[in-house]
Amino acid sequence: MGLLNLRNALMAGKRLPYDNEVEYLESTGTQYIKTGIVPDGLNRFEFTAAIPGSNDCTIFMVDNGATGRKGVGISKYNNNTIFGYKDGYTLVGQNPASVKSYVIDGGKLYIDGELVADRGTSGIQNNYEIVLFAFNRNGSVLQVSGSVKIYSFKIYDANGVLVRDYIPVRKGTVGYLYDRVSGKLFGNAGTGAFSYGNDLKYPIPA
Repeated sequence: MGLLNLRNALMAGKRLPYDNEVEYLESTGTQYIKTGIVPDGLNRFEFTAAIPGSNDCTIFMVDNGATGRKGVGISKYNNNTIFGYKDGYTLVGQNPASVKSYVIDGGKLYIDGELVADRGTSGIQNNYEIVLFAFNRNGSVLQVSGSVKIYSFKIYDANGVLVRDYIPVRKGTVGYLYDRVSGKLFGNAGTGAFSYGNDLKYPIPA
């Protein structure tokens, strides 16, 4: 367990609900995590992730499946990054195979600090739940057999309030995302099991 987190937990008189922080949480295509958050309005997302395999798959994506789709998310298609926002998609000329830092701020997408796409600032008006490691289309979770690694993931609401602050952890030999906002573990809602990276000696900074 990260030494600083352990110290803080003991000082607060409570134990953290996991055994250790890990480098990343990794899916094979059948695992996903339900966040309980709908992307209604101008949500901001900050995350570090990779799609190392050759298959097309999704870090996260949600839309209503209708004409003039209202959605948001990042996927991989033909070794390119697809940015979905509001009523369509933009193909970004970057391969998401390696670890990259992403920021979605309104309709703008930044990768490793560089603005690579701008789809406008209108709200996305979507009431379907955000799932990580998969695509929620009109309430149905769609998955593609492929590896996705998430190293950290933050979600902000329309008012700029941080509502999810996920870090990858393990409890025993089971991988989870731990939300530092709610203090809860979020586990696999699909089938099979997540794999994960090495234990971290020190905690991920806030």
